[in-house]
Amino acid sequence: MLGTVALVLSVAVGVLVLCGLGSMILGWRAALGYWRTATPGDLPEPAPAVTVFKAVEGADEDTYEAFESYLSIDYPGRVEYIIGTMSPDDPVATLTQRLQAEHPDRDIKLVYGELVGANRKTSIMRSMVAAATTDLFIFTDGDVRAEPDLLRWLVPATLRPEVGCVTCLPEGLPCHTLGGQMAALHYEHVYLPQWMMAQQTTGIEWSIGHTMCQRRDVYEQYGGFDAFLDALADDYEFANRAVKLGYRAIVLPYTVQTYMPTEGFGASVKRLSRWLRTIRGVRPKPFVGLVLTYPLAWALVLALLNPTAAWAWALFAVITLLRLATSFHLDATALRSGTMRRSWWLLPAVDLVNLYAFLRAFVVNTVWWAGRRYRMLPGGAMIPLDK
Repeated sequence: MLGTVALVLSVAVGVLVLCGLGSMILGWRAALGYWRTATPGDLPEPAPAVTVFKAVEGADEDTYEAFESYLSIDYPGRVEYIIGTMSPDDPVATLTQRLQAEHPDRDIKLVYGELVGANRKTSIMRSMVAAATTDLFIFTDGDVRAEPDLLRWLVPATLRPEVGCVTCLPEGLPCHTLGGQMAALHYEHVYLPQWMMAQQTTGIEWSIGHTMCQRRDVYEQYGGFDAFLDALADDYEFANRAVKLGYRAIVLPYTVQTYMPTEGFGASVKRLSRWLRTIRGVRPKPFVGLVLTYPLAWALVLALLNPTAAWAWALFAVITLLRLATSFHLDATALRSGTMRRSWWLLPAVDLVNLYAFLRAFVVNTVWWAGRRYRMLPGGAMIPLDK
């Protein structure tokens, strides 16, 4: 009886390994094809005015550099900068005042958000939009550093009439903490291939908060941030609401440089678990399909089910080598971030943690975000559990 159960489990896991291998190859090929043909669109003349938003609570040694990088963007049109936080006592307020003093030629505004829902960041962004004077919105996280050509990529894509949201995936800047390196690997070698495969097949209906862009007319059609003040995944809703109106959401073949969190392994596991639980909350049926995207982790499970079988451990070794090889190739030929060169030895751990976080998402309904604990409700709304 036990032998029959072990055989059935081995066959089932073997199928997951093969499906995961196919998913890995398809994602790698989709990413390579998209990045190799990458070119920005043409800016109209005159270039439209844009507003760059940063909603942030708290600041560290990298925050000022990240904010200041946006003031050196090469863009021929007017750029309005709006920085938002919750309280005048927040370090971000002092940082913004310093930016205003050191760059008086830039249009920099400081806005304080009014908490009107469970999601503090969404409340801040809502208040910032009310202060904006342009019709082109670019939201970017506080840990994102801008390259001079950023707006030359974002603006032409966002102006396309069929497009309702434009987003970019993050590229991890060098980081010396274990958790930070794991986050960078996750963004570039888990999220990115999955997103590329989705964009080339079913299309995407979401964005990622590091960089997301939208025209004012689209934003106002679905009601703006007022439509989802309690949602944990504000970035998902930002794009999904536009897609439901008939617009397209697109992810550009352009990564934005991002400071990685200075955290350890345990904190990184919490972060990845929150991401997976959030995805399950907003996309419960498609979320199940992620079970087919962890070939390395399932290969290890298969080997553990057959601990004395040389073929099982050989298969695990082959899958691991293929996983590393495709990621090295993607990094070297398309992304060129150097993340694999710095942290390749952590990639198997990232895959294992992802499988753990995927399974955990089915049984845990609480998440930690920015030091606060929330309970997730069906549909992606959240309730604060900490006073």
